[in-house]
Amino acid sequence: MDESERLLRVQAKNQLRRRMQNLRLLISDAACEARSACIRSFLMQFPPLLEARTIALFWPMEKKNEVDLRPLHLFLQERGKTMFYPFIDQEKGEMTFREANDISLLEQKGFLKEPSAASREVDRGELDVIIVPGLAMDLGGYRIGYGSGWYDRTLPRFIPPARTIGVVFDYQLIVEVPVAPHDQGLNWVVTDRKIISAEAEIASGG
Repeated sequence: MDESERLLRVQAKNQLRRRMQNLRLLISDAACEARSACIRSFLMQFPPLLEARTIALFWPMEKKNEVDLRPLHLFLQERGKTMFYPFIDQEKGEMTFREANDISLLEQKGFLKEPSAASREVDRGELDVIIVPGLAMDLGGYRIGYGSGWYDRTLPRFIPPARTIGVVFDYQLIVEVPVAPHDQGLNWVVTDRKIISAEAEIASGG
């Protein structure tokens, strides 16, 4: 990929990012919760998640109308799963996952909550499933986040054996994300209307 093509992809991503952020803010809180409940229902019946023992979740960003998976935590906890949440080390510029089976112990950090620095960090190779948020996702399992690149840099450290599930509302599903070499594809995408297997597309490079 030459420099001009790279810049065009960056511009296209930024435009999509702004459009999706604005679109998501137009959705009411009630609609956001109803759509989130549909996604949770799909996940609660999804074999790859039910068969997993160690799962990385995420806390929804406040006032961003992000998919809310908080009730899923209790569902998984009751089934003996071990849960982890993203932890960002600003000094090192790294994101990892730390254990947080007691959701009440998560600490407020800006627009979201994360485990304390004293909680146990996940071992490489320990995670079975990582659930990933996004502003937009496509049928090939590629996503657009907020532009920080935390997940794109972190996921390769855990895959394999971890498998990945992206969650977005159905209106955030697009035909194709402008993909850069560092972008990390997901195994599945779950919306409030369907579950998409992106594994074939990932295996063939999108």
